[in-house]
Amino acid sequence: MKIYITGEGRVCDITDYVESAQLSGDYESCVRRLEISVLSKSNDKNVPEISCEAGSGVIMTENGERIFNGFIFSRSIDTGKSLINLGCADRGIYIKKNQAVYSVNTTAESMVQRICTDFGIKAGSIAGTGVTIKRKFVGNSLLDIIQTLYSIASQTTGKKYVLRFEDDRLCVIERNENTIGSLDGNYNLTYSNVSESAENMYNCVAVYGKDQVYINSFKDDESIAKFGLLQKYEIKDDSEDAQKLAQKVLSENKLERKITVENIGNARFISGNSVIVKEPYTGLSGLFYIDRDTHIWQKGIYTNSLTLNFEKIMSEKSAGGEIE
Repeated sequence: MKIYITGEGRVCDITDYVESAQLSGDYESCVRRLEISVLSKSNDKNVPEISCEAGSGVIMTENGERIFNGFIFSRSIDTGKSLINLGCADRGIYIKKNQAVYSVNTTAESMVQRICTDFGIKAGSIAGTGVTIKRKFVGNSLLDIIQTLYSIASQTTGKKYVLRFEDDRLCVIERNENTIGSLDGNYNLTYSNVSESAENMYNCVAVYGKDQVYINSFKDDESIAKFGLLQKYEIKDDSEDAQKLAQKVLSENKLERKITVENIGNARFISGNSVIVKEPYTGLSGLFYIDRDTHIWQKGIYTNSLTLNFEKIMSEKSAGGEIE
């Protein structure tokens, strides 16, 4: 791991003075955050004075590969521990914080390109959908706008998408089965926990139309046989298909499975990617999707903490409104 502070034409390697570093992200936000604890000069003459003002650039590499490119957004000094604590965010912060007004009548991918042009953001790989969307946004964040457009497109394509920055470029990634590595209980997987809950489950959806007119009920018979009937009431719009609406509700309210693992550090294990897992004690075996990731460097040891999912999911939004 290497960490550099940049700005005003300088590049300063502070790696030797970093006590700990934590890099994290998740599928719901396109912001990756880096927390760094740096040794402070304080009364130790052997520690140089490190310039790390708020607004300075920060670059982090692992094995020569750039894994973070952002800026210092917060800074605090702890004299008791002789540490400077830096809170950094990558360029995803600009997608989250900037708000705009748009009248959209194009595809999600075309709108992302327009947003990048309007806000001076570099565009990377942007997943294509081919779905034209009409929608109006007033004062919504760029993140809500993009996630809403891709949520709508997902209803047609059946695919799931995640936003993230790769170096300094905004990318919209299609979540797929292309794995970037494996976790093995006999090799690099050091801890795993699997929990299940039916607390938020619905296995039957009763769909109604206008004026409370009953249309039909859609059931998951296997789940009902195991847990009993758990019915949810839904009203559909004129444009909605009752079966598709019900299937969406059933899919989003299934038996919840939460999987957390810890492993020897791998910079490619980030949210949006997928991994193969093999752990005989808990019975974990197969392909899983990374929803959240935390990378920790401390005392020369690099580890990951990951939240995994059996299912491909995305951060679904419904910002803005239809154009009349």
